[in-house]
Amino acid sequence: MAGTAMTPYAQLVGPVDVYVAPYGTAEPAIDAAVPSTWYKLGPTTGDQTIEHSGDLEVFRDNDHQAPVKVTRPEEDLMVTFTVVDMTYEKYARIINNVGRIATGTSGSANVKRLGFKRGATPTEYALLLRGSADSPYGLYPGQNYIPRCVQSGNPAPARGKATRAELECEFMTLEDDTQSSDDDKMGWGTVQIN
Repeated sequence: MAGTAMTPYAQLVGPVDVYVAPYGTAEPAIDAAVPSTWYKLGPTTGDQTIEHSGDLEVFRDNDHQAPVKVTRPEEDLMVTFTVVDMTYEKYARIINNVGRIATGTSGSANVKRLGFKRGATPTEYALLLRGSADSPYGLYPGQNYIPRCVQSGNPAPARGKATRAELECEFMTLEDDTQSSDDDKMGWGTVQIN
């Protein structure tokens, strides 16, 4: 059958870089460097996952055994990844506390201090996942842009003799009504094709 052969590029492998920026930050051009308004959360370990979820409501009637109508009353988009950089600047963004890093002294040593309370209202971010070879159409860049999200996970960094501290991140997408297209209100993917 003509036109059904899959190219090797269609199989996306390898990690992407993860960035956050204040909610309202525009998506950068795919062929440009990521602007300084975006903060790189990496390095990461393991998989970076974008999960589309939402239960379907199935309707039947007395004349049919099978469903006759299906709707999706709720929809979620979750982005998960694990950060291994434990600097307070990255840690603070993940626990929604970026403005509360204090510098000072403890004895004669210079120190940074980070309070662990996350507060009642999570910080809203824009999220960017970018890969230098993340296009299914060739050796080109690709990126996923989430215009509005919050970090909804519960990071639990553990330390041990053979354990590295890591921050598990789970970003929940919120609908962004400032987007002109209804299709774009939860984000989108962009890939270079030539």
